[in-house]
Amino acid sequence: MGVGGSRFLRCWGYAVMDMVVYNGRLYVAPVLVVVVGWVYMYNGERRWTLVGDGLDRGVLSLAVYNGELYAGTGRGAFRVYKYTPGSSNVGIMNWTRVVDHPWDGTRELFVSRGFLLIGDSLYDRIGRWDGRRFYADMDAGGSCIYDFAEFGDYIYAAAYAGVLYRSRDGIRWERVLDYYWWGGNMWSLAVYKGRLFMGYSNGELRAWNGTGDPRGVFVFRAPDSILSMATDGVYLYFGTGGDAVGYGARSSGIANVYVYDGKNVFLISRWDEFGAGVQKILVVCPFLRASK
Repeated sequence: MGVGGSRFLRCWGYAVMDMVVYNGRLYVAPVLVVVVGWVYMYNGERRWTLVGDGLDRGVLSLAVYNGELYAGTGRGAFRVYKYTPGSSNVGIMNWTRVVDHPWDGTRELFVSRGFLLIGDSLYDRIGRWDGRRFYADMDAGGSCIYDFAEFGDYIYAAAYAGVLYRSRDGIRWERVLDYYWWGGNMWSLAVYKGRLFMGYSNGELRAWNGTGDPRGVFVFRAPDSILSMATDGVYLYFGTGGDAVGYGARSSGIANVYVYDGKNVFLISRWDEFGAGVQKILVVCPFLRASK
């Protein structure tokens, strides 16, 4: 299991916002607040190589789509880049810009229904990239798409103040949950043991089985916002703290990691171990191939 938190490596700046495994290697996206974009590749034995420099406004999300690695930047630049080693795109090392749209920024990338789905960083906007063109499908006001998940027949998108959207095809979206002011932002989604889990800024972990009220049932209350979740099918892992890039919330908090076994929740990190917050959790195989 990998954890991306604030102060992950001091030389990288402020926080690691995303991690992904591509061609057997781990890639990470650190940000220095939101003013510059970098991507690093893990070489093994605590060695890292800078494989992307000069991406604008900070890389907030990474994804592998159709066998290629993509990076999304924001805030103030709704742009998506494709990893093209050996290339130079207006001074950007190893990446080529494929999406440049007049929205605010790319907060989250997610692959589903044959598309690379893109959530905006300031409004409830969702677009998609099909490998050739970008489509701006939903513009619903609000503030920020934080996470996506597939559950049942739908793709779900978590948003500001507890709003939840869903789509059957990744093109047409509908709102299924309205504002949940006492819960705050719905930061994270994960599907675990047949239920959709939702992590809120008030620390609530809730789960829905697909019937009845989509707000689901209360499972656990963490001491701080639940920013990130991931599962290996056996356990559900989740991380807490403050949002490193400050999207309508505190930028620091209690950075813990927990595991849920379907019945009980256990703290598996030291208390407040990961700086300002656990921005991302990635469950991977024990061994990653080092670059040659």
